[in-house]
Amino acid sequence: MASWKDKLEDDIVLTGPGGRIIVNFRSYYELLKWLITEYAGVTEPEADACMERRFDYFDNFDLTVTRVTLESHSWPYCDLAMGFYLIDHPEASAIKPSPDTQNGIKLYMEIENRIMREHALKDPFDYEGWE
Repeated sequence: MASWKDKLEDDIVLTGPGGRIIVNFRSYYELLKWLITEYAGVTEPEADACMERRFDYFDNFDLTVTRVTLESHSWPYCDLAMGFYLIDHPEASAIKPSPDTQNGIKLYMEIENRIMREHALKDPFDYEGWE
């Protein structure tokens, strides 16, 4: 039986007045999952189970230029990832510094870049031709 995750795709093209947006939905899901492992200190299966419980977020995601533009401003994405995790584990806290600090944002960028590279992920939202 196919999972709703099987529907997550990369390279979804949206066109708006400013250009094109390439939505890499599978990569977005995977990035959030791996950020949960990094910031909550849990295993990949635990992070995946957490993301599975948030299926409605992805299943009901409105792929419009407006929604994608708003969503892409959620960066750094570890805040969204930890928000997902904290729904199930309200007593938990991040084991890495918040990206709200200078050292925290540097570390976050290193972690995000490593995750993207190690798992061959694409930028979740790639703007082409936008100024």
